[in-house]
Amino acid sequence: PMDYVSRKMEQAKQQRKIEEAMSRQKRSLEDTQVESNSGFTFEKFFSTLNISQNTSLVLTGVAAGVAITATTVWVKSGESGIENLSQNIDLLNKRVESLGDNITNLEIKLTPLLKSADSSKDIESKQVSADQQYVSEIAAAMPAVDSMEPATAGLAPEAAEREEVFTPTHTATTNLNLRPSASLNTTPVGILPTGTKVEKISETGDWFHVNTETHGKGWCSSEYLSPL
Repeated sequence: PMDYVSRKMEQAKQQRKIEEAMSRQKRSLEDTQVESNSGFTFEKFFSTLNISQNTSLVLTGVAAGVAITATTVWVKSGESGIENLSQNIDLLNKRVESLGDNITNLEIKLTPLLKSADSSKDIESKQVSADQQYVSEIAAAMPAVDSMEPATAGLAPEAAEREEVFTPTHTATTNLNLRPSASLNTTPVGILPTGTKVEKISETGDWFHVNTETHGKGWCSSEYLSPL
């Protein structure tokens, strides 16, 4: 990424600045061993203190040694810091590469799972469509089955007429669904308006099997049927 490249370039610039500063410091400390442009030396400085020449030489050597030692320690410390920084950058690069590899492997593993999920959705959608069509076909066939009356071909006209006699026993207290079976999960074959009279044939639990004048036979909730 561009942010990563920018950080790398900025780190390289900082490293060059540190190296240049170390180089200037080293040259400055080395110059303390010789006379500067102003004519200053450690030997002259100590000689101004009315110290003997031998003592001045000794002190000059000690001062130069201390300066060189300090410079060496500072330079080594700076080099160690730069080395640690470089190692951290390399470690970060490796972690970024490892993360990229992990993401790639995850995408490879997810691809077949996503395809499988899509296939399952297609299969489920097809199954739901097939089930809906099957339920629709059954619901369409139910009214025809429920409206079928017993065969009367072998009966005399008088007997067949007696079979069709409608004798109401209850009335609907509200608009009431007439269903093909004693279940709320069925499609109604008709709606009985409030006040419709029905003939009770049998009952099952909270359901009455009834006969009607206009909708044929079916099942109604007994809760909404009042006896005459």
